[in-house]
Amino acid sequence: VAHALRCLIYFHLSHNQLQEAEDSLLKLLNVYQTKDGAASYQSAFCLISLAVINSVQDDANTSKDFSDRAAEIIKDKCAIGYMVDYLSLAEIINLYYAQQRAKDAHELVACTMLECEDSFWPHNPKSAEALTALAEFLRGQKKFKQAESVYKRAIAIRELFYDQADAELARLALNLGNMYLSLRKYSDAEPLVKRAMKTRVYHHGVEHPSVAACIETYAVLLRKTKRPALATKMDVRAREIRTAYVTRLYRDTIA
Repeated sequence: VAHALRCLIYFHLSHNQLQEAEDSLLKLLNVYQTKDGAASYQSAFCLISLAVINSVQDDANTSKDFSDRAAEIIKDKCAIGYMVDYLSLAEIINLYYAQQRAKDAHELVACTMLECEDSFWPHNPKSAEALTALAEFLRGQKKFKQAESVYKRAIAIRELFYDQADAELARLALNLGNMYLSLRKYSDAEPLVKRAMKTRVYHHGVEHPSVAACIETYAVLLRKTKRPALATKMDVRAREIRTAYVTRLYRDTIA
């Protein structure tokens, strides 16, 4: 029942049917409270989601009430673990809500409703889109273990549904590779950066700025792994691509 309600809430939010989304969220909250008690992390996730939706609907009093109830559960807690959990989601939504980042909070509420959809329907492209957005939010909040899990799930779905020329697949691979690079997990980063480069070449051709961006990232990785000569060649190649692209744009403009 909870899974069905989450899918329904995602549908309502994606069609900007806020009142219908709120009604379904209240039903979901009742399910979680009946199952796990009023102070569960799942309840906190529902409460802060309700706060965001009421805020978008300009119902400040109701929004504050839901937010205060959620804060009592979230307060002084710490989300742990490799998989995304409801406390992590509640924490991030609460942070955006408190910062009055309404658009970010609303988008995060929507995408988290399909966070587990891939376990029921692994070919669902909407689930891949939701997981992609969620991975970016988690990475932005430095919840790297959770972000890694969600990135991998999003990539797996897109591999099933799209061909190897999928530009979004390349972006996902490059973003996860960049995250590994920032964490100094170079052996994990390298195959992802190479994959993103290959996909973008297949999609755009060899003379495109998006390919140059992959090459530049690869050059950084090469220097981190003590391969400076090859890194220099990569930098030169990236500059050549960008210069050629700008030249073509200029000629097209003149023409």
